Amino acid sequence: MKKVLFLIMCLCVVQVQAATQVNSVNENHCIGKRAEAIQEIERDFNNCKIDMSNASSSAEMDNVYYEAVDCLQAVANKIFEKYYTRYEKESKENFDNLVKNIYDYNHNLVQHSDVAKLLHNATMYNTMAITYAYVMIRRVVKEYITEIKQECEEFSEEDIEEMKNL
Repeated sequence: MKKVLFLIMCLCVVQVQAATQVNSVNENHCIGKRAEAIQEIERDFNNCKIDMSNASSSAEMDNVYYEAVDCLQAVANKIFEKYYTRYEKESKENFDNLVKNIYDYNHNLVQHSDVAKLLHNATMYNTMAITYAYVMIRRVVKEYITEIKQECEEFSEEDIEEMKNL
């Protein structure tokens, strides 16, 4: 049963990573240093992968997910430092709180039901909760990347400088 669940979770991770890969910035609209910076962020994001090849226990699986979330948090912080400069501190704090709440929510979702408590499968349910949290956090970071890409395509560097002077 645990092997089947492990395989299902691994399949879900592969599907999630494929679905949340970020495509490079359209070179025709977003050019210059901003485009290069976004491409670097996309590369960093795409490197926040799950590799279960060396995970032989649920604790090791959990650590793989935690490391991937740490990677995603680093990408988010890079975005805040570069594109949310006026609200960088607040953005980082809000994101850190969101990550904590996502973990709490998913642990509550899968571990605190009556059935989960009766089955006493805490380890398996813990790994499921962490997996779900990873998927949600990855989606949030992807939304930030999508937002900065759209802004880059909509406004030139000159437009942004002009807006700063208003």
